[in-house]
Amino acid sequence: GGTLFLENFDEMPKAVLQKLEVFLTSGQYSRKGNTETLIADVRIVVAAKKLSDEPAWLSNLSGAVRILVPALRDHRQNI
Repeated sequence: GGTLFLENFDEMPKAVLQKLEVFLTSGQYSRKGNTETLIADVRIVVAAKKLSDEPAWLSNLSGAVRILVPALRDHRQNI
């Protein structure tokens, strides 16, 4: 197990998001050029500037929690 942090999630190509969906829903993956199926137990943390085009499957994942953090430029008094 471990944690994978994906930055700029909102800028990822749709093809990558589709592969990520398969991995997150099944926990299975295969290495490039190999047909052997492997299983991983990982936690995924994603960061995005905006999630206006959030994939529907993202909110359907078990344990998915959405935390909105406002930009610091909007809260200068907190710096």
